[in-house]
Amino acid sequence: MPGLPSGPQTASVRRHNSRLGLLLFFVYLLLYVGFVLLSALLPAALEWRPFGGLNLALIYGFGLILAALALAFVYGMLARVAPADEASEAH
Repeated sequence: MPGLPSGPQTASVRRHNSRLGLLLFFVYLLLYVGFVLLSALLPAALEWRPFGGLNLALIYGFGLILAALALAFVYGMLARVAPADEASEAH
């Protein structure tokens, strides 16, 4: 893309960010698959009320939302920024 930095450092940063994104995606995917399998195979388990009358389905569902936010925060903290090259700094 015109105007975007390129070069070996930028490629390395993109690889790092891609790997990090995929890793965090698979972490979330495991959490989500756990919820789906629990719903499909043991639906009665989701009726269990471990905390203050809230059932496991509700806790797990909100947990998935919070996990997505937490993983996005982790990505934001660990993702690298590509260095700007001299050509884009001149503009």
